[in-house]
Amino acid sequence: MEALAVEVDAAGKEEQPQQQPLSMGQLVAALKASPAKTGLGTDQWLAKTWLQLPSEGLFDLLKILRQCENALNWPSPVKCNLMALIPKPAGGDRPIALTNALYRVWSAMRKWQTSAWENTRHGFWDSAIRGSSPLR
Repeated sequence: MEALAVEVDAAGKEEQPQQQPLSMGQLVAALKASPAKTGLGTDQWLAKTWLQLPSEGLFDLLKILRQCENALNWPSPVKCNLMALIPKPAGGDRPIALTNALYRVWSAMRKWQTSAWENTRHGFWDSAIRGSSPLR
């Protein structure tokens, strides 16, 4: 199992695009753009409240995000998500994941790069077909 983890890590580092390190400007912009009201993940943090941190705290937060990127990994608690079932008007439920604030901030900071990466790797299976369901 450990050999597989090493192999996956090496493949991830090989695939990792050359990118600029996350910046303080990106962090502050992501925090300002985060919603004031949203479902909370297991961490129970609202990312917008981190704007109240002193500059040293924001720098430490940025440092954590950079370390996660360099390691290609998240701390174990960040990997835990809450699943909520939202009722659909026509019946049934729609599952959504309530992620932790740290991940939400990072994903906002890297959104354009992630989207560009996805666009180069999509296949026919990535397009949903309206009205189609494997359970019908």
